[in-house]
Amino acid sequence: GRRRALAALLFVVAVTAAGLAALPRAGVVPLAETVALGAARRGWARSLPPGTTVSTVVIDSSLTHSLGLEPGAPLAAVQLLDAERRPLASWRLRLGEHTAEWAVARGDVANRLSYRPPAPWLSTVAPDGSHFARRFRARFDLGSPVAAAWVVVRRPRRLPPATEVVLYRLELRP
Repeated sequence: GRRRALAALLFVVAVTAAGLAALPRAGVVPLAETVALGAARRGWARSLPPGTTVSTVVIDSSLTHSLGLEPGAPLAAVQLLDAERRPLASWRLRLGEHTAEWAVARGDVANRLSYRPPAPWLSTVAPDGSHFARRFRARFDLGSPVAAAWVVVRRPRRLPPATEVVLYRLELRP
């Protein structure tokens, strides 16, 4: 009855929000399909169109199997590179500061967190309908624009093999 109706309404809102978020805006280059960085796939890279200027990097992400990690743990290195693959700018995606466990709203997960998660960017109903699945948004500003030829995201080797950093969207804004 009521719970099912609420779940259906939230699903429609989440799908609509996800669809609107997927639309490119002026000056935004959407780059990433959903990518899970884990033990089998530690990195993701994309060449950029010539003349791409970047002043802000925005990453929508979440984690799986991250319980037990220390607050502030580095989860991924994000780099902008020039055409010769020299670093122009880099940041660290950190636990509790930029992203968190996707099931953070589930009671058994929330009770075991060692950190305070950031505010969620997007909430969807989990497949079993029992809780919200969360996505988080991190924004990194350069201060002044750079002409980038590559964007690279790497997961550190020292993370537990089961821990995955899931990238839903990566935007490079001019």
